[in-house]
Amino acid sequence: MRNNKLRILFILFLFLSTFSFARNIRISIIKGDNNVIFEGKGFRAFYSGRRNWTKKIEFRASGSKLFVKKNKLKKISKAKIVSKTPVKINGKYYRGNFEIFIKNKILYIVNIIDIEKYLYGVIKSEILISSPPEALKAQAVVARTYSIGHIGKHAREGFDLCNTTHCQMYSGVSGEDPRAIKAVDSTRNEIITYRGKAVAVFFSSNCGGITCSNTDAWGSTQLPYLVPVKDPYCSGEYGFKWEYMITPEGMKEILNRKGINVGIPVEIIVLKRNPSHRVQSLKIIGTKGEIIIAGKKLRAMIGYKAFKSENFNVKKIGVSNNVKDSVAYAKEKMNIMKIIRSSQNRKKNDRKSYFKEETGKDKLSKHQDRVKMLLSKLEAKKKKFFKFNGFGYGHGVGMCQSGVRGMAKKNMSYRKILEFYFKGTRIKKKY
Repeated sequence: MRNNKLRILFILFLFLSTFSFARNIRISIIKGDNNVIFEGKGFRAFYSGRRNWTKKIEFRASGSKLFVKKNKLKKISKAKIVSKTPVKINGKYYRGNFEIFIKNKILYIVNIIDIEKYLYGVIKSEILISSPPEALKAQAVVARTYSIGHIGKHAREGFDLCNTTHCQMYSGVSGEDPRAIKAVDSTRNEIITYRGKAVAVFFSSNCGGITCSNTDAWGSTQLPYLVPVKDPYCSGEYGFKWEYMITPEGMKEILNRKGINVGIPVEIIVLKRNPSHRVQSLKIIGTKGEIIIAGKKLRAMIGYKAFKSENFNVKKIGVSNNVKDSVAYAKEKMNIMKIIRSSQNRKKNDRKSYFKEETGKDKLSKHQDRVKMLLSKLEAKKKKFFKFNGFGYGHGVGMCQSGVRGMAKKNMSYRKILEFYFKGTRIKKKY
């Protein structure tokens, strides 16, 4: 009898050790709206000790008060929606269950969902869905690792993660795609580990040919798996090269908005770079002084979308980045050069007669002076610009999404791809 019990317990242990339990995560999907409508094929709504089966229900917020409207308006403290099928919330469909509550006079709708199904709605928002399958798998493992490692990130607000770039972009069912679902399912429960623990994962759009360490990017303690990696796979992808141009006057305005006054900048000099070639510090010399600032600060001041990374070179040039100005300049100069060529093609006597008025006065010398004056004014219009030539898009730490696509196109597996970017790590099933 005792042996039978032990045998049963052993079999049960094996079963439990291999079975993948669903692990839920709490995602904030709506924050701050005053009116939220739930619609679906049928779901249960719990509030004020009641359970209601319905296909549509509305919640309203007014300051710190929460109201539910089914047939009539009723004040409640919080509510929960339980559904076996996707529910439409203010026009978007989501899987899972939901909590509705007010915290600090802000209405929150929190989606309680299995992590794997949550990832269905993440992948498409975080990487080009047209990427090769192995690239999508790599993104799925990274997204899952991030989710597991950041459960409780927003615990004080009553949920784990938000649905923005602050955590991970999540759009529910509307953000799903069959290719993303396949990538998630084929890597189910897999995360990136280092010495048995989930790693801190980071990724950017394009590393510009070399990734950046976490220490160089943010000054944090160096992690052994986030060291600079030379990446030859992202050069043909979007974001590898970029260009930004700005006038000295424009740069002065940007600096002034941040309380920096060095007059009109006349020179920008790179002083120091980190091992991944990102600019650590640079000097801006102006007509009223000079200042040394960090490369990351300059990028933040100009804007992350326009100024795509901290890996750049800078020089001063005299070409306009304004299309209209450039075209007008070219046309005006062409007209003046036509006059000069027309004048030069005539013999001296012919040119004199060509520029005579009816009075017979010789206008050749005056005409030549006018041409010189026009060219002088035209050159004055030719503004000076600071031209930044850069590489990469984003902070460059961890996985390079462009490089991932490049590697996948060369038929490299998602495991090899992730081990390339996160040195010394292993892929394991952890829950």
